[in-house]
Amino acid sequence: MDSHDLIKQLAQDARPVKPAPHPLRLACRWTLLGTAYVLFFVCLFGARPDVVDRLADPLFTGEMLLLAITLIACIWSSVLLAYPDAYQIQRPLAWPVISFALLVCMLYTQWVYADPSIATPMHGLSCTIHITLLSLVPAVLLFYRINRMASTHYIKAGAVALLSAFSMGGMVARLTEMTDSIGHIVQWHYLPMLAAAALGTLLGRLLLRW
Repeated sequence: MDSHDLIKQLAQDARPVKPAPHPLRLACRWTLLGTAYVLFFVCLFGARPDVVDRLADPLFTGEMLLLAITLIACIWSSVLLAYPDAYQIQRPLAWPVISFALLVCMLYTQWVYADPSIATPMHGLSCTIHITLLSLVPAVLLFYRINRMASTHYIKAGAVALLSAFSMGGMVARLTEMTDSIGHIVQWHYLPMLAAAALGTLLGRLLLRW
């Protein structure tokens, strides 16, 4: 076949590709959906009765604020890593790393000033299972959306996608579960989030490659 005829045939057979939206627009959309997801389950399960009093505590408020910042940073990082060139933005993974590091510092501060009279709940594992179940839907949706955009950073994208999903589940748990035992919170809420990020690197390698 003549090269001109081949080019013409390939051009006729090619399907139009819808361009990806601007990352700012996409990140705002994902952030709003994530916020709505958290608020829906907080309303469904019911906020903890002392939530107003707990929000008056600067340590609890700081934890919730940094957890929300970590969630937003992970979502925005996921958006950038979904683009093949990360939209030419340097080090998008630094945002969730910095925010989570600040969250760890806040948890350490809570540990130092923890009230020793607070009993540790006996339902540790069930908390992790509850957070995991809450994280399944956003995790699947994030992986699906990232996969449709042909990311070339599949390991990093998988990590921040699962971390953002578990941040949603963790936020719902903190706002609905009636406990302030810092040992319980670190062991059964936040350490599983790190495990989820590690698992995300493996899932990203398996599910986001193209």
